[in-house]
Amino acid sequence: MVEERGVIIYSPSMRSFLSPEPQAFITNAFARPFDNVVATARTCYSAKGIITDADVAGPQDADETLRAEKAAARDHLAQDLYRAGHHTTLQHAHFQFALSNVSRHFIWSFLHSHPFYNSEQVSQRYVTVKPGFYTVPPLEEPALQIYHDTVAAQNEAYSVLTEALVPRAMREYFARFPARGKRPEAWRKEIRKKAQETARYVLPVATFAYLYHTVSGLTLLRYYRTCGEFDTPLEQKIVLTMGSRLPRHPRGADPARADGRVPDPPGDASGQRGALALPRRVRRRSRRRQLAAHRLAVAQPADARPECARDLRHQPLRHG
Repeated sequence: MVEERGVIIYSPSMRSFLSPEPQAFITNAFARPFDNVVATARTCYSAKGIITDADVAGPQDADETLRAEKAAARDHLAQDLYRAGHHTTLQHAHFQFALSNVSRHFIWSFLHSHPFYNSEQVSQRYVTVKPGFYTVPPLEEPALQIYHDTVAAQNEAYSVLTEALVPRAMREYFARFPARGKRPEAWRKEIRKKAQETARYVLPVATFAYLYHTVSGLTLLRYYRTCGEFDTPLEQKIVLTMGSRLPRHPRGADPARADGRVPDPPGDASGQRGALALPRRVRRRSRRRQLAAHRLAVAQPADARPECARDLRHQPLRHG
């Protein structure tokens, strides 16, 4: 179970996906990201040149007393930097993740809604999407059957549209490369990929994808803070809280900094200012949903509102 200021963000006891759950693994990371945060900050004020990670933590052969003093000084400065909003120091360390069983909607609406990322994902242009390759949320009947039927219809439309576009794609292809028309069979596979590239737009956004995704420590912190929003989708919470495989903070990849001493800054994610603030379009989307939920709660009688929304009318709206 993962909590944020006493609020459960995700718990295994929550209803999970009916399809295979998302998977997330760290594949590459800075060896000492936490030391690097402090080293970059100290370099800003150094008259002696570049400050290295070793300068921050002390040499490996130093006695324990010296290393403990270095660690205490590092932790104190790190807390000051964090609270003061000097978060650009968190952008130097980067972390690469391998993600699978995630929906295209998750990638588009969450991962790619934040700045400063790099993704290499399976291509729908060149890889044929097979039936059954999609996310199934924890729905109940009859909604579950409607969901499956809708996805099946979209996948059928994808297959039909691909076949229908092949003749047109073939004409356009050989008009551009007339010499290749002498051996049409040799180019049939490539032509089909062109038809498939257009047909992919009718696929459901629930279609599974797998990818490498690389972000800085700052963006990773923003990801985690987003999970503190009350309307964060379940898929995002699962991916962001994959236990020890996905650290809560960038320092989680650094064995020397797994104790969590650097605190979360005061205030909630939507009201946070500075570099750690969530991107504007993410805050606006959350704000709109929040207003809609608030109006619904106020309009309904207390005994008709869902239990989680019973007290919503008495809670102040957060401004982002």
